[in-house]
Amino acid sequence: MAELADVEHTGGGNRRGRRASFGSIRQRGPGRFQARYTGPDGQQYAAYSPGGSATFPTKSYAHSALARIRVEIDAGTWLSPAARAAVEASVARGPLMFGEYAETWLSQRPLATRTRDLYRSLLDKHLLPSWREVELVAITSPAVRQWHGGLDKTKPRAVANAYSLLKTILGTAVADDLIPGNPCKVRGGGQYRRAKEPGMATLGEVSALRAAMPERYRCAIDLGLWASLRIGEVIGLQRADVSLSAVDADDQSGVIHVRRSVGRTRAGREEKLPKSRAGTRDVVLPPHIVPALRQHLQTQSSPGRKGWVFPAASDPEHNVSADVLRETFETARGKIGRDDLVFHHLRGIGATLAAHAGATVRELQDRLGHATPNMALAYQRVAQDRPRQLAEALSRMAGSDG
Repeated sequence: MAELADVEHTGGGNRRGRRASFGSIRQRGPGRFQARYTGPDGQQYAAYSPGGSATFPTKSYAHSALARIRVEIDAGTWLSPAARAAVEASVARGPLMFGEYAETWLSQRPLATRTRDLYRSLLDKHLLPSWREVELVAITSPAVRQWHGGLDKTKPRAVANAYSLLKTILGTAVADDLIPGNPCKVRGGGQYRRAKEPGMATLGEVSALRAAMPERYRCAIDLGLWASLRIGEVIGLQRADVSLSAVDADDQSGVIHVRRSVGRTRAGREEKLPKSRAGTRDVVLPPHIVPALRQHLQTQSSPGRKGWVFPAASDPEHNVSADVLRETFETARGKIGRDDLVFHHLRGIGATLAAHAGATVRELQDRLGHATPNMALAYQRVAQDRPRQLAEALSRMAGSDG
């Protein structure tokens, strides 16, 4: 243990005390000595007397307090004041169960409504049935591995999400100094492989799909594909969000201003900002879909700047719901024999086409409204097959000349 050096002090406490080899002591008045030290975490802390006072009656008592703290640090038993208070509170109230901690964790998180609904569902279905009455400190790595192994592997996404949520909650418990380390150590536990790749479709199939849709929803196919909008962004469009050029055969330009997304939560319909800050964006439209969109606004959309581009059939004061649009899409896909397609696949197909057209990773990221370039990179990798296709096309051209 390092020897504590003496420190100078003054009765008024206005002069800085000479730094000890561990900690420092200052006199704050008659019979009031304050001791401070640097903890293993690099933070400055005040030493407290056994009675909980932040001052000591003599300098000797202050030295003794610093010596005791140094012994705890050297022995590895030191706790920060916050951690010590948490331990004392835990002892006072009894063991802290996972269920209680998880409920508090969820209630205190600033989450989007749909994310909160997802976490609520994961807790109720996968976490609380196994861990509700288990003490936090009793959750071990073998127990987590056994729990993970017993989950329904026919639902890989749910398994990955449930494991990730457990790991996140217990990670917070580590940060709160309630457990010494995170017991979630299953390699790849939060990852899953899709049972099959997202469906792709030829432009001919997309054209047939569009034709199979009711007229009021055909432009939703255009925007899902050629503007790569999410379904919540499509149904959330208002007339003011669509900027089209004047009627001119030589100018068919247009821009979609993505400013909101509409979805459904446990509480009902929810209108909110796009999925991320990057989701608030302007998407330039390919000219070939502008005439149809202009016609749609004239004949199918609700009036006024705030009128819905895709209103509900029964009530034009409200937008069509995502469920209705999905059901209509499913009926249309059945007519063309592509039951594997879902509306969200249009977004990926459009992104792949944009990559083939030469869009950079950053351009794809901006067009899709992604906060990170990960998905844009995935579409770029798909487009890397393009040089081979071009080479084969050149060979076909050479053969036709012969």
